[in-house]
Amino acid sequence: MQLFDDNIYHLNEREEYTPDFSQLRMFDKVGIFVYGLEQKGHFSNYYLDGADYIGKALTMFDKFEMKEDGHFSSQPVVFNKVKDAPFAYRVMGELYLGSVQHVHILDRLHQNGQDYNRSYEKVWVDNNDLKWSRYQNMPYCNAFMYIGDRSYWRDTKPMKPDLNSAIFPNKTYYHWGFNGGRFLLPESKSN
Repeated sequence: MQLFDDNIYHLNEREEYTPDFSQLRMFDKVGIFVYGLEQKGHFSNYYLDGADYIGKALTMFDKFEMKEDGHFSSQPVVFNKVKDAPFAYRVMGELYLGSVQHVHILDRLHQNGQDYNRSYEKVWVDNNDLKWSRYQNMPYCNAFMYIGDRSYWRDTKPMKPDLNSAIFPNKTYYHWGFNGGRFLLPESKSN
């Protein structure tokens, strides 16, 4: 009876955080765009163990706002731009090709539907960082990305976009990085 109860619990949990799990099961691999603690070198990257790292990526459209969580670990949270916001930018992160199980694990981590909402976004891949030759000429692709729910993330601090970057020149975007034990936005380079 315990095994039956455990299975029911896991099915209910999957339904709660990944309501589209049955549709996602049709795909062998899906694009996953991460911009925070799941990036290489950060402590949540192990959630992507087994996923294929494609390269550095940038969202296609200037429609996001990035803030820093003021409560837990100074992790970044990306929001869709609100109508009256004076600015919106792209977000730089990493693109992975992962399984549906990776999506479900990240849905649970991000409390999909509560703290964040998983969204399907277009991302542009940095061709210089690509590890697989078959992706060399891929200008963009669709990938899942986690967008913060403003009703949950009330106490956040604004972050400044990166205005001068060698990775994606002539683009203004948010980029979150790790520096000296604290999670900080890289400083803009000055000439």
